[in-house]
This record gives sequence, C-alpha cells and structure tokens, in this order.
Amino acid sequence: MKDYPISVKEEVRWRDADALGHVNNAVYLTYFEMARVAFLKALYGTLTMEAVNFVLASVTCEYISPVFVGDSIEIGIKVVEVGRTSFDFEYMIVHAQEGFPIAKGRSTQVFYDFQESRKMPIPEGWIESVEEISGEKIRRKQVPAAES
Repeated sequence: MKDYPISVKEEVRWRDADALGHVNNAVYLTYFEMARVAFLKALYGTLTMEAVNFVLASVTCEYISPVFVGDSIEIGIKVVEVGRTSFDFEYMIVHAQEGFPIAKGRSTQVFYDFQESRKMPIPEGWIESVEEISGEKIRRKQVPAAES
C-alpha cells in the first residue's frame, strides 16, 4: 500500500462475520482501530496516556466490497490533515492477495487535556514527527478567523 506509510495485515476471523457470511459493518471500525494502534506505536514507540493524549471525535466508513471469513486484508493509515487542535486519519482496507478495495474511511482526533477536561493545541513537534513517518507534508486545515 504505497500511499499509506503504515499498514497492518489481518485475517478475517469467524467472529467478524454476520448472518450474511460477510464482515459485519461494525467490525470495520475495529480494523481502523488496529491501524491507529500500529500508527501510534510507530510514532511513539509505546501506548501510554502521556503519549496518546487525544480522543476520537468522529469516524466515517464507506463500504466498497464485501470480505469473508478466511480472507486476508491489509489496512492502511495516514494523517491527511492537521488543524490547531485536531487531525484526520484516512484509512484504506484492501484484499491482501487480490489488492481490490474493500472499505475506506476517515476519522478526526482532537488533542485533549485530561486534567482540564478540554481540547488543547497539537503538541510542539508532533506534526514534524508525523511528516517524518509519512514521508510527506501534511495538509493544514483552514481555520476560521474566529477560532484562531
């Protein structure tokens, strides 16, 4: 998955399937989570509250093609946009052997001060670290003047 700096391979498990025999729609969000964890481990080397100081604000998924128990999938992830307090991941799930797309999605994460219970600016150096992993510049969100 050349457009995604981090990816994970997974075999579709029996528990992932629904009564129709294909992966249940809710499971795709778990696949996205698996990719997020891989990305964060690559970025931070560990997963601690001190390192992972953001919350998931929204997530969308577009289903393209069904996948079935025993199929192997690859889930790609990259940061596509950053703002002052938030950033967006983009996900792509493909059939590992055949390469055809299965689903794609996007999520917005907001950096959060858990002590103060409020959002906070993206930590200094975070964007540069992500750009280093990604091998490319990350697009900046257009922030309305009232929020600057």
